[in-house]
Amino acid sequence: MIKRIQIFFLIFAFGSLHSQNQYFVWFKQKDITKSTLCLSEASIERKVRYNIDIDEKDYAIDPIRIQELEKKTPVLISSKWLNGALIEIDESKLKEIQSLDFVKKIELIARTKKLKSSSKKSKSSYTIAEYGSTFNQINIHKGDTLHSQGFNGEGMKIAVFDAGFQRIDSIASLKHLFDENRIFPIKNYVYNTDSFYKYDNHGTLVLGCMGSFLKDTIIGTAPKANYYLFITEASGYESKVEEINWAKAAEVADSIGVDIINSSLGYTEFDDASTNYSFEQLDGKTAISSIAAQIASDKGILVVNAAGNLGNKSWKKIACPADAEGVITVGAIDKDGNITDFSSRGYNALNQIKPNVCAVGKAATCYYDQGGYAISNGTSFASPIMAGLISCFWQANKMASPDKIKDALYRSSHRFTNPNEAFGYGIPNFATAQKMISKIDTSNAIQLYPNPTQDAVVMEFIHDATETIKIDLYCFQGLIMSQTEKLIQGNNLLRFDLSNYARGAYFFKLTFKDRILYKKLIKN
Repeated sequence: MIKRIQIFFLIFAFGSLHSQNQYFVWFKQKDITKSTLCLSEASIERKVRYNIDIDEKDYAIDPIRIQELEKKTPVLISSKWLNGALIEIDESKLKEIQSLDFVKKIELIARTKKLKSSSKKSKSSYTIAEYGSTFNQINIHKGDTLHSQGFNGEGMKIAVFDAGFQRIDSIASLKHLFDENRIFPIKNYVYNTDSFYKYDNHGTLVLGCMGSFLKDTIIGTAPKANYYLFITEASGYESKVEEINWAKAAEVADSIGVDIINSSLGYTEFDDASTNYSFEQLDGKTAISSIAAQIASDKGILVVNAAGNLGNKSWKKIACPADAEGVITVGAIDKDGNITDFSSRGYNALNQIKPNVCAVGKAATCYYDQGGYAISNGTSFASPIMAGLISCFWQANKMASPDKIKDALYRSSHRFTNPNEAFGYGIPNFATAQKMISKIDTSNAIQLYPNPTQDAVVMEFIHDATETIKIDLYCFQGLIMSQTEKLIQGNNLLRFDLSNYARGAYFFKLTFKDRILYKKLIKN
């Protein structure tokens, strides 16, 4: 994918670093009593809506650990999800790092070297004419039926991880995103600068597949969505540092409440061949990016990733993080529905179905500018075409859990009963998926009243047996109260005094023996 796009710039992320190498230091288990919860209100609301547990990965690393590590060597990046930090140090000093009592293990990420510069190169319905060159790549999924019902991604948050977004602030079909304040450059992890609109045009093409809109000329798959941009990929080199960038970006995306991540990136081989992945390691549990992608999926984000463009190469197989079980891995077809020769094949090393679905990646229309369409080939573009349509589908079924969205997506695909290593489940049909998705039960087993409250709140719910449960109360800074309650069979009434707590949003977490439930509360 990213290795096969034209390269315009080469800037090494951390400069010229002599003989020092980069290592990832994995920490021992966190003590969350010494940490803070790092989630936004939007992120917590997503977890509450879908009953997704909050765990230690949502807590910051104990700052004392980072401080102790920085006494030995500079910390380049720390990751709460991976529970560790990227450092740069001479190999001879590794024993000093390993001697720290909170260090679990140390993994070589990249042997650094000095690099030389290189110069290698909201409308509720639309007509077919208004789609222009994008109609076929959307209609093959009946995605235009979502648009015609008014579902065009409005209110959805899509994070885009890529190598750069060159000129997106001047592309004609992306101008509306800026005019309507729906583009948010979040973090450039590679070049350590606030600049987003140079370096590489791969992300420009990717974003255009989803966000493009120009009257009577082009419509992307999610023209009304909000887009959060992250530069995680370096154009001029391949190392596992990029995977750590990916993981860190995913953490931030989760923290700000993103719904979907599109990643048209993949990793198997690196400049340092000793760090390459073997096919046996494509199990969704080994590669750093795959671990992070699975965590993101577990936390309620729909992660959409390109399968890769190695189907006609010796490797043939998918890359990481497309191997993660929870990732929606997207292969490439042409506009007639034929699989392309370059689309990477599955399955992963655990024989789990990959790719999961397919979208147009041959002669895909990406954006419109300067009187013409930008056309490109690759699963890099099949992925955002699918991600945008998924955002529209989820907008139409907002109370559906991420797993229910994926289930309907896969079941609507043309090879669902006969998947294979090229198509996976095949080509989704969103008109079918919309009919298929079952009615979501939006009733609440737990009632809080009054809500909002000024002082006390009563919790009421019916339980089918006697049981002792744990009840935790959180604010956005973390856990503030924890107690156990013995429930009776039948109706339970519990009262909580909140008079000493500040105004704001809170949520209860109830831990039963077989499930965890959340309930949001507002204190006025």
